[in-house]
Amino acid sequence: MPTRICVLFGLLCLASLCCGSNKPGEVLLVIACPPHPQQARSDCLALSHNVLEQQRALELAGIFPEDFVLKVHVMHELFNSWTMLDALPHLRAQARVLGARTEWIIWCQHNTRVSSLRGLLEQLRRQNPRELAFYGHALYDAEATIIHHFSNYKDPQRFPYPMLSAGVVFTGALLRRLADLVAPSGQNITVHSDFSIDASHELARFIFDNVSPDPHISTPISGGILLKSASYICSTPTSVPNRKLPCLLHAQPEEPLTLGQRRNGCVSLFMPGMPCCSKIIYHAKGLLIKMRYLQKCQNFVILHECF
Repeated sequence: MPTRICVLFGLLCLASLCCGSNKPGEVLLVIACPPHPQQARSDCLALSHNVLEQQRALELAGIFPEDFVLKVHVMHELFNSWTMLDALPHLRAQARVLGARTEWIIWCQHNTRVSSLRGLLEQLRRQNPRELAFYGHALYDAEATIIHHFSNYKDPQRFPYPMLSAGVVFTGALLRRLADLVAPSGQNITVHSDFSIDASHELARFIFDNVSPDPHISTPISGGILLKSASYICSTPTSVPNRKLPCLLHAQPEEPLTLGQRRNGCVSLFMPGMPCCSKIIYHAKGLLIKMRYLQKCQNFVILHECF
């Protein structure tokens, strides 16, 4: 009899230890904010406020999923980087936002909207956070383009890349792998360009070139990870008739700037290098653009390699 009691007591202790270690997984919602215009900053804060309000409402109603802990971060409040690959080392090391218990990362921009936090968390619950995967609204090139460095020029329509403004969902397993790759100690990574033109395509290409679907293989041999198209992530808030899932994460169309906003805003103008080595020509073209196009703009920046 005492032996049975000891065995039963041991089983109860083991069960309590197992239950105690089953902590809820973290869902990290990151809002990438551009430095300008000011309206974009306001939109970022409004998105953060909206998501937190949805969370409070779910908690008050007692229907917030107990297996998740939600954390919301606006990027410019942590550091100045706002592209995914630039931000990863900061998220992992300096800010310590991305941790071992982070199961999901929802990457948003200032014009991303979360129409239903509850529905979004329900979708995440049905997916595997340990899989090396990312989900979004897939875009495809009709033909090879210079802004994508003529990538997949033989069949560009077969390579999907995410619409960043619609939001992108990453598993924690994939983002931790990416953070290790772009860390200062990371080695043997493939990058097609030293500068960024289209961050969404370059992100998808970086993942495909450097992350293998097999976690035991450091780099892909016959093809890497492709973006998975998620029907709950949409390009617009308008639902398509007869769709199986509502749009839970979507892009909000931006209104054109008024004349007053253009005057008070900051315009960044990039002048790519020309086949010429004379700074005088660059300076003359800069003056021409300033006189013609920037007369009514109070703040502007002209960028090119010779200044």
